[in-house]
Amino acid sequence: MTVPPTIAASPVSDAPSTQSALQL
Repeated sequence: MTVPPTIAASPVSDAPSTQSALQL
């Protein structure tokens, strides 16, 4: 699970953003 620091620093939309990034 490699997520950019920008997305990782967003606790509010952490799960949805992470899933979207992984799918892309």
